[in-house]
Amino acid sequence: MTASRARRKQIELAAKVTGLRAEFAYWQEIGSATGELREYRTRILAITRPLALLLDRLAQAADDPVEDWVATESRIVGLHQIWDYFREKLTLRHLSFAREFLDLADDLAWSCYAPALAAAGPAAPVEPPLVHLARTGIPFALPRGWAFGNAVDPSGSGLRSDELREAVRELPVSVIGVPWLQLGHLPEAVVVAHEVGHLVLDDLGLADPLRAAVVNEFGGGNPQGAAARYWLSVLHEACADLYGVLALGPGYALALCDFAATRPGAATPAGYPPIPDRISLTADALTVLGLSDQAEAVRTRWQTEFADYPALKNTTRFTALMLNSPLDRLGGRTLASLFPTAEHHTAADRLARALLDHQPLPQATPDTLVAACALAFSRSPERYHAQQSPTIPARALKHFRAHRQRGPRAETPLPPATPQDQAEAIWHHLTRAANRPAPAAADAADAAANAENPRSEA
Repeated sequence: MTASRARRKQIELAAKVTGLRAEFAYWQEIGSATGELREYRTRILAITRPLALLLDRLAQAADDPVEDWVATESRIVGLHQIWDYFREKLTLRHLSFAREFLDLADDLAWSCYAPALAAAGPAAPVEPPLVHLARTGIPFALPRGWAFGNAVDPSGSGLRSDELREAVRELPVSVIGVPWLQLGHLPEAVVVAHEVGHLVLDDLGLADPLRAAVVNEFGGGNPQGAAARYWLSVLHEACADLYGVLALGPGYALALCDFAATRPGAATPAGYPPIPDRISLTADALTVLGLSDQAEAVRTRWQTEFADYPALKNTTRFTALMLNSPLDRLGGRTLASLFPTAEHHTAADRLARALLDHQPLPQATPDTLVAACALAFSRSPERYHAQQSPTIPARALKHFRAHRQRGPRAETPLPPATPQDQAEAIWHHLTRAANRPAPAAADAADAAANAENPRSEA
């Protein structure tokens, strides 16, 4: 006997829920303590656990003849949209040619993030950032809960971009996007440290006390003075550059010269210091951190190789203020105290020489290895990218694999929001979207056109 329309719909929706349940189980398996992606275990669980808690509710709704099945399917679509925000980034780990770079970039992000997390204590967010490759030409960091892109389903089903942003915000994993083109040039991986600097300011609530310090130092308590206004307007980007120096030392400063200084006379994007000020910040940070010779090398390179740009300014006052201000959110510690920058530079310098001279490589942490690649390229780009077997980048990645610490990057208690709380909040977003009136035909056509021709990434 032929099943009724209602029964077919029940079975169809149940199968769609079962498919998502199987996918979550797959990712949790390869992210288990012995799985292929064991380093991502806590992040995979932090994402999939709250979403998996919604599957029983969806299955129950699918089997309920009174339930609006259009609304149920809309919730399933929305759940896929939330999951796909992370799934597409995790799936890149299955591409063998990208896996090594992403593993190194992820471990670099964690080595930059962990010292601040440890200083902040157990109340801080616990999950390491997730690095992925993006089609943009510049790197970016998206704090926990900031989605991007045009996510509108032309049918009106699922979540709109603004709704997706709100729903993703419930999950405790931030992401860092780096351009695909950086696969071919490992020294530019230093930008990961810059993006982690943004996340540290956001995740640990450091921006506000640093802004207050700027107002007191440069405005005498008045934020309207010219110097105070300027530094407040660029504080986030300036501090991210300083964080890059803290984590990677002179390697970051030298790589920034090449990465950022590409078009003299170009307009400075809002929120950024002009390029010469960014270089000044990194050089002055090296001076504050006791690396005066390396600071002078950065200034000399700028003056000799970038003479078509404005001269460097003295930013020592702002730099020292940001690096040496005690911060309650870090247990009274300063940003400068988080990293043994001079010690790390000594190790990176030794490793850079070994890379260029094809000598045995000393054991290295991810941050030291990336800093060494930046130093090696800065000293001899021809030797760094010479077509030999193995190439220097290949040796660096092989060295990373040989010494990589396996296992999860964060094994800490759950944050204040439990998976149940997160699931309930996400269900609210899904239900609100499911109850939204269906779009008119003209609106659906516009949505379809926009989905094919997205206007922006951020």
